[in-house]
Amino acid sequence: LIPEIFDTLRETKPGKGGELQITDALHTLAKQGKVLALKFNGMRYDCGSVHGFVDATNYFFKLRKGS
Repeated sequence: LIPEIFDTLRETKPGKGGELQITDALHTLAKQGKVLALKFNGMRYDCGSVHGFVDATNYFFKLRKGS
């Protein structure tokens, strides 16, 4: 993220649940041509949920154990 994200977040209206959404700020920066993207071909876990966090933990535990 570029430092400008913080200024953009300050100007962003709260979204779902009355919270600031970083995706809204990123969308604003993208419209200004200030966002780059990379297509990722790998494992992805949503660590913002208990289920996703447990899945990520188990995945990395198995990697470290070599199984």
